[in-house]
Order: sequence, then structure tokens, then C-alpha cells
Amino acid sequence: MQGDVLVRLDTKNPSVKAKLEEIIQATESLRVLGSRDPSQADLVIVELGRDMDRALQSVKTEIEQGASHELFVTCENIDRAVVAKAIRVGAKEYLAQPLDESEVKLALERCIKRRKDYKE
Repeated sequence: MQGDVLVRLDTKNPSVKAKLEEIIQATESLRVLGSRDPSQADLVIVELGRDMDRALQSVKTEIEQGASHELFVTCENIDRAVVAKAIRVGAKEYLAQPLDESEVKLALERCIKRRKDYKE
């Protein structure tokens, strides 16, 4: 629908993807893009795996090229160094695992508000 925040998920763990999809689909004004959907994402949620630096560099490039506007990062290991690197490449939110539904919803609501403020 027009005005929806388009979300692309780049996850490694199927259960993390399923949980994020469930939360996003239950949130008004959000829509998950399919893996083959060529639409530009407003928000990309990246789950960092073993090669965190490579994943973060890839997302940084994507943001710099205008392929998405916001980045959320999620990871199994909460590490200050990882959070700091994610912030340096432009992450707006860090979602700790296991995912806390209320925390994810709050982060998504902040994203929706930023998008509305940006468009005004």
C-alpha cells in the first residue's frame, strides 16, 4: 500500500526471520518485501553472522548508494564492539537476540515516525 514502510530482511536464522515477519506484519504501515521484490527498501534489518565486518560493509555500501534509508542490526552476541561498528555504518537500532517483541515493535514505531517526519 502507498505510504507503507518497505522492509527487507537479510537474516541467517529462519526462526529470527519468522519472528521479524510476524511482528512486522502485525504492525500497521509496514510491509515485508519478498526476496525477489525489486522495490527499494525503506528499512533493512540485517542479522550479522560470522563475517560481521563484511556484512556491515555491504550494508554501508547499500545505504550510501541510496538502496535503503534505515538499517537495523540484530545479532546473537551482544558485543559493544559490534554495536559500535553497526552505529558507524549507519545503524539506527540494534535488536538483541533472542528478539523481544515489545522492543522490536518500539524500534519499528520509531522508524515509522522518522519516515513520517522525513516526508513532511
